[in-house]
Amino acid sequence: MMDDYTWGDLHHPAFSETNGDYDGKWMFATDVGNSRAAVMDLKTFTVKDIIKVPNTSGPHCAAFVTENTEYMFLPTRFAVPIGQKYEDLDDYSTKYRGVMSAVTFDEKNVKLNIDYQVALPPWSYDLSDAGKKGSADWAVMTTYNTEEATTNLEINASQADRDYIVLFNWKELAQMVKDGNYEDVDGQKMILPEKQKGGIYLVPVAKSPHGVDVTPDGKNSAKISFGLQRGSNMR
Repeated sequence: MMDDYTWGDLHHPAFSETNGDYDGKWMFATDVGNSRAAVMDLKTFTVKDIIKVPNTSGPHCAAFVTENTEYMFLPTRFAVPIGQKYEDLDDYSTKYRGVMSAVTFDEKNVKLNIDYQVALPPWSYDLSDAGKKGSADWAVMTTYNTEEATTNLEINASQADRDYIVLFNWKELAQMVKDGNYEDVDGQKMILPEKQKGGIYLVPVAKSPHGVDVTPDGKNSAKISFGLQRGSNMR
């Protein structure tokens, strides 16, 4: 009988960076089907470390790394109950959250480690990017289904005219964690924006964005709109 790890669902690899340019050393990738992340040595093309990403339902919008590979960010595609407990879909808007995991890479020991997580609204999150140069402290990701629909998504997740881009200052968030401003959730350091203020901002965009990229000079970001996704209201 096959176990969970005899197959994977590889998505959206990213390469390590130095000063905002690819340095050709490492490749990071996600296994959406099993909510895992891995790092590969590009000299030998061998996988060196794999981690399970908790509080996540498919890190499809990852991986993306900061300009000196300080962090790799792994946002979940779909909202999940925090603590990975069963919760009824009737309680979706109150019991489910989108979760972004901030992962560090210890190059010397070739180890991935979840530094902290951020609990976001119960929307869906898609392709993302990190800033460079003047925007190096920032990262950005797109959302859809801000209607928080759980059925007939092609219709119910496409009602409002706007969704959001989420901008977050990862240096501010890292400082929050360093200062002890987080919650302990099943052994994970979890930032709850309703309790730990700052560092996260929402920018309205046309509905159903499928991704966002930062230009190589770090000055601009471009959003891609795509057919069947969408969203609105921030509590």
